[in-house]
Amino acid sequence: MAAVGSPAIAEVSFVSRLITRKTVMAGVLILSAALVGQQQAKPKLIPISVYKSPSCGCCLQWVDYMRKNGFDPKVQDVENIGALKLKLGVREEFSSCHTTEVGGYIVEGHVPVESVQRLLKERPKIAGIAVPGIPSEILR
Repeated sequence: MAAVGSPAIAEVSFVSRLITRKTVMAGVLILSAALVGQQQAKPKLIPISVYKSPSCGCCLQWVDYMRKNGFDPKVQDVENIGALKLKLGVREEFSSCHTTEVGGYIVEGHVPVESVQRLLKERPKIAGIAVPGIPSEILR
């Protein structure tokens, strides 16, 4: 058996510390890589601007629906929503309770998320899409 303070014990102690350091460093590197991968795996939220009347409650349901489906809504209450719609080019027959701007398009009313996603993916040469009125059953 080697005596305390002998070169054999010192070498074992050094190797033990080296292995421990390597193990810790490897663990840190693996954890760091996993965290970076996890951050990269999160889909980027799509920003949308939603303009609505302060008195409308169904608009907030649609906003929550869009948020749950990968969008990042910024909501603005607008006292004269009709004037804003006119400014944005929304014709009266397509008008609904809220108007949304997303990716250079106008989305009017309770448009299903799949339709908005398709619009943004295909990028047709149109001003936007609309679901006139207040069809809240699409939120189910």
